[in-house]
Amino acid sequence: MTHTYYRIPTPALRAKSLRIAQVSDVHFSRSTGHGKNMRTIAELCESMQFLRPDVIAVTGDLVSRDTGPETIVDAVKCLNELRNFAPVLYTYGNHEADLAPEKLHKLTKAAQSADITLLNNRTITVGGANFSGFVLPYDCYKNNTGGYSQLRECTAQDIYGALGIREKTATVLLAHSPMGLAAYAQWGADVVLSGHVHGGIVRMPVLGGILSPERKFFPEYSKGQYHMKRTEMIVSAGIGKLRFGNPAEVVCVDLFLEQGR
Repeated sequence: MTHTYYRIPTPALRAKSLRIAQVSDVHFSRSTGHGKNMRTIAELCESMQFLRPDVIAVTGDLVSRDTGPETIVDAVKCLNELRNFAPVLYTYGNHEADLAPEKLHKLTKAAQSADITLLNNRTITVGGANFSGFVLPYDCYKNNTGGYSQLRECTAQDIYGALGIREKTATVLLAHSPMGLAAYAQWGADVVLSGHVHGGIVRMPVLGGILSPERKFFPEYSKGQYHMKRTEMIVSAGIGKLRFGNPAEVVCVDLFLEQGR
């Protein structure tokens, strides 16, 4: 598991600096197995002990849609362990949206009992910045037949409807899919933390990520830092799922207040 670092100047930050560790797309599932899940948790704890973040952002797909009761127990144990290092903010992704209602209810109640902040379409303030979690409309991921053609584009109006007007304080937006960057920038996020694309699954020199979960070749945003207007978006390659030339990663984002602003 690698660590990828970013430093982003943030004029409206109400602190000198703020370190965020991003954990994305862990995909605990029946197929990963309890032993592998425990190894993943141990590796994440080692990362947090090394990074010493001020806040931990979990940007969706902590579990896969085929998760079972025992996997949810492992996922909540992961959240509990992470909570020992810093406040944990968790925003749901498309796999949480795909869970059967009883499984989603169990995951939600267990996360709340573990003192995890579920940041689904709401905003809180941590360490001198606002953190907003936006759950994309489901038809941005799949169409009404469960396929991937003619998907709806996320709009700024979707975000305004979910979160309201962005405040003047530095704002970090947790949004599982990076495909809505234009909308995130129009809404006015300073920093966006996304995942979803798994780094393109297979990464090749020069070409970058090869395939998105929507079965699109060479996705525009697959891994790394992207800029639009005043918005910086960081896309994590995530941790779970099959991958090649594309190691699992924990992202570390250091926000800092620029001198003279």
